[in-house]
This record gives sequence, C-alpha cells and structure tokens, in this order.
Amino acid sequence: MNTRQFLWRMAAYHPGLFWKGILQWLPFNLAPVAVGLLMKMFFDQLTGHSGLSGVTWFVVALLAVNAAATLGSIRFASRTETALNFRVKGLIRQNLLNHILSQPGARAIPGSPGEAVSQFRDDVDQLADTIRNVNLLMVKTVSFLAALAVLFAVNVTVTAGVILPLVVVLALVQISIIRMNVRLRPKGSGRRELSGFMSEVFQAVLAVKVAGAEDNVVEEFSRLSNDRRKQVSRERVMSQLMYALLPNLVQIGSGILLLAGARLLGPGEFTVGDYALFVHLLLHMSKFIEYSGTSITQIKQVKGYLRRLTWLLQGSSLDRMIDLKPLDLAETSPAAAPPAVSESRQFKQLQTKSLTYYYPGTSKGIKRIDLQISRGSFVVVVGRIGSGKTTLLRTILGLLPAAAGEIRWNNRRIANPGEFFIPPRIAYTPQVPKLYNETLKENILLGLPEEGLEQAIYDAVLEEDVRLLEKGLDTAVGVRGVKLSNGQIQRAAAARMFVRRSEVLVVDDMSSALDAETESRLWERLNSRTEATCLVVSHRSAALRRADHIIVMKDGAIEAQGTFGELILASEEFRALLNETGTLPDNRP
Repeated sequence: MNTRQFLWRMAAYHPGLFWKGILQWLPFNLAPVAVGLLMKMFFDQLTGHSGLSGVTWFVVALLAVNAAATLGSIRFASRTETALNFRVKGLIRQNLLNHILSQPGARAIPGSPGEAVSQFRDDVDQLADTIRNVNLLMVKTVSFLAALAVLFAVNVTVTAGVILPLVVVLALVQISIIRMNVRLRPKGSGRRELSGFMSEVFQAVLAVKVAGAEDNVVEEFSRLSNDRRKQVSRERVMSQLMYALLPNLVQIGSGILLLAGARLLGPGEFTVGDYALFVHLLLHMSKFIEYSGTSITQIKQVKGYLRRLTWLLQGSSLDRMIDLKPLDLAETSPAAAPPAVSESRQFKQLQTKSLTYYYPGTSKGIKRIDLQISRGSFVVVVGRIGSGKTTLLRTILGLLPAAAGEIRWNNRRIANPGEFFIPPRIAYTPQVPKLYNETLKENILLGLPEEGLEQAIYDAVLEEDVRLLEKGLDTAVGVRGVKLSNGQIQRAAAARMFVRRSEVLVVDDMSSALDAETESRLWERLNSRTEATCLVVSHRSAALRRADHIIVMKDGAIEAQGTFGELILASEEFRALLNETGTLPDNRP
C-alpha cells in the first residue's frame, strides 16, 4: 500500500468529519484575502485613488465581521479536526491491538515491549497528524489560489515578477534544508531504541542487581541518551533554521521586488492600496509555500511510518491496520456477557497427534506428542527443567505455532487453536501470571460481570486474603501486582481463570509459590468441581495425589505416561524426578 492509498482510506473512514473540517477552515484561511481587499479600499480612499467616498466605517465594520468569522472558524474547525484526529488514532490502534492479540504469544510483537509501545504511540500519532496536514493543505491551497487570482486581477506584471522568483528561492531553500536534515540525521530511531532499552531494564532490575551490572546499564543508558540528544538537537537546528530563514527571506524579497516593480509602472498604475494589498497577500502566500513544503515532507514520511508499522505487524498486510471497523467511543464499556457453551457442544475429549514445535533456529521444543484428555479428568505433566512441559501447553493453546501434527477437540480438527482455545472452552494460568495496576476485582474479572466472582475467590483460596486487604476487592494491586505476595498473585490469577467457568483448565505450575496447606486446599476445592477438566504442570505431591493420568516429559518428548502407581513401577525417569524434587510417593501402591 502506497502513501496515497493510505491517506485516501483514512479520509474515507469518516468523510463527514473530513469535509466538514475543510469547509470550517475556509473562513479562517480566506480571511487574509478579505483583509487585503479591505486594506486596499481603505488606503485608496485615503490617497484619493478610490471613486467611492465615506467607506471608512464600512471597512471597519467588514473587518469586525471578518474577525468574528475567523474566530468562529477556528473554534468549530478545531473541534472537528480534533474529533477526526482522535478517531483516526483510535481506529489504527484498535486494529493494531486486535492484530497483536490474535498472534501466537511467542511472536505477538517482533521486538521489545518498549519498541512496540513507542511505535504504537509515536508513529500512529504522526500518521493521524498527517491526515490533518492533508486536510489543511487542501484548504490553504484554495486560499493561495484565491490570493493569486486577486493579485493577477490587480496587476499581472508585478504579480508575475514577484511570485515566480519567490517560489524558486523558497523551493531551493526548502530542498537544501531537507537534504541537510537527511544527511545529518542519525540512522535509526533514537526514541524507539531508548524506550526499548528502558522497558527491558525495568523488567529485569533484579537480574541487573544480581549480576552487579548497574554501572554497565547506566553507561549504556548514557550512550543511548546522548545519541537521542544529538538527534533532537539536529532536528531542532534544522527546524529553527528553516523557520528563521523563510519569513525573513520572504519579507526582504517581497519588499525589494515590489519596489522594483512599482518603479517600472507608470504614475497612477500602482496605488498605495495596491502596494498594501500586495505586501499583505505576499506574506500570506509565502506562509502557504512554507507550510506546503513542510506538509509535503511530512506526507513523504508516511512511507517510513507505514514501513515501521509493517515491522510491528510482522509482514501482515497493512489493510488490517486500516480496516474501517466501527469505533466505540463510549466513556464506559458495557460488561462482557459471561461465556457459555451449548450442551450439544460440551467438551468430551482433547487429543493431539504428532504435535511438534521447535523454537526458531534450534532443535529445542516438543516432537511428535500424542496425548488424550477426557472430560472430568485431572492430567498432570511432569519433567525436568527444559523437558518441554510449558512448550507443550503453549503449543496446544496456540500460543506457539505448531510446526507439525494436529489438535482435535471432540474429534474435530482445530485449524487455529489460538482463536479456538479461549473461554468458555479453555482458561489458562501461566507460570508467571500478569496483573495490572488496577483493583484486585478488575484484575480477576477483566471486563466480565461479577456473577461467579465470590465462588471463584473461594475456589482460589483467596477469601482470607481479600478480608485482610485494606479495601478488599477494591484494593489497587500496583504495577504487576507489586502490593501482593507471589502466592496471592498466583491465586488471583487462578480466580481469574475460575470466574470464566471454562470446560478445561490449563495450569502451568500455579502452586509453586504456595505453602503446602494452601496448595492442598486449592487442589481439593478444584477437585470438588466434578465438571472441571484439568491439564496441570506440577511436581507437587498435592497435585500428583489427585492425578488420574500423569505424563512424563523428557527432551521434548513423552517419556512415559500412566497412573502414579504404574509410573512408580515402570518409569525410571519418573522415580528420578520424585527423588530430585522431594515429592513424597503418597500414592505408592
């Protein structure tokens, strides 16, 4: 998609606002033409070159009317422009976010979160501002042509003698400054690199401290900050140079050319009113030339913004970014309806056949996984670190794209598990749950109504903790749940999973931060939900005691599977895991 196609699609998103803004800006941009004509009438009357008499107060009245129209134009056009600007930003960001959330978790964004946020914020802002520039450029072009027509009507010779050299000089200055800016601008995006670096540092403060790398991190931050400072300084120097040269060049050149043109004309052919009109309109027209050069440069930069957003889309078509979907601008969103599955489509069985996934550029992952999970069963996956337990869960859920094999739900092959395996079919609690800087209630519900909230808190063994919190469920948990313990974070994530009332619960080592008593109560309460089907990664005895089926992973493959008693007798790998983890074989036959 090229720049013109993109701008046209964005203008077509809300044509009413786009054309309304153009019409509302016209009085403001045509006001200088009206003022110039009124100035000509005024000075021609004062010098006796006007055939009219007594027009002074008439001119003053018209100037007042023109000023009122200008103020009204600014007020209404600014509101329309702002509405269009925010709608364009909202549309692009909504589409980008929908695309990112639809991708497998391992490749939702290609770089660091800081880089993605920087592009999500800055590049989208620039694209929306470009739509505004196109809108204003059209209006200012009409104003420029109107002023040019007035000047040609007054005197063709002086107009041609002034406008043509002025356009050439301004174009040369504009081209020179743009080339200097491009040549001196450092490669890359200093802001994006700095944002990405800071995001990674904030996420890894503990790792930095443990490694004793504080000085190195500060040094790298200083280098990136210095690069960004140089880039901003160059940009501002170029910008200020342009804005300093152009207005002064226009005023000096206009004066010289007008005086020279006036000397070439015979007496009475170029009046004081004509001179005032030319000086006023030439300054107005020069601002258009200046603005058009800047706007055209910004429009040309759209290609770069689109290229960077294509990087964020990871090669997907830009059509997804400008999909003209309705944009909900309500102040508060309605609560989402609780998910439900019809009885005829209830879960009966989940199967994988030869399921395979390798991490890019490596031989690590899972290979040829065959498993079967029936309704109401409690299946536990065990294995050493790096054996592929988490990879297996994430591949089943579509968070990692399978390289081979198939996944079946009720004997139906699932082509896109990432979109299919969501509540009310499957709910998932990852190994490291994510909480947001909102209240505990909002972190659990995430937009759902409160129906079932109390039961979910009970099932997650969180009721005592809620009572001890200062504001109960309305307590803000802080960034990433910093105000909660690790165990409370895991149980809050469990409550989030339970409240969705899904048919299959997938849990990746949820109880790792829980004490033995709390963990035992959690699995006991979960086990009492006879309709629940669970696929759990855990080495803890509380989970193993309740397992109907245990899968032992080794080097990305299933080493053995069966009941606890069967594996104790038949699997050396399982016995070694029990010894290493200190799990008591309470179910030994």
